[in-house]
Amino acid sequence: MRKIYKYVIPQAAFESGICSIAMPRDSTILSFGSDVNGQLCIWAAVNPDSLPAKRRIACRFTGEESPATYQAFIGTHVDRLVYHCFACGWEGEMTGV
Repeated sequence: MRKIYKYVIPQAAFESGICSIAMPRDSTILSFGSDVNGQLCIWAAVNPDSLPAKRRIACRFTGEESPATYQAFIGTHVDRLVYHCFACGWEGEMTGV
């Protein structure tokens, strides 16, 4: 049975441009935005019984370079700044960021 889980994007992702978030390997990222506490998050449909893996997420501000390669654009969030979020594969895959 699939469930929808929230994953907080760490502030370091905006400082370094990329982070890794542990989630089930067969998860599907649904959206990007802020939660009720103002934290930037992604929401994903997951099978909680699946084995976890680390998903690479790239975060960019407007005007910054987009990732060199990415698998999917997740979304844009507008606040005081404009944030853009990209899925960049799984750790161990040979994709560039």
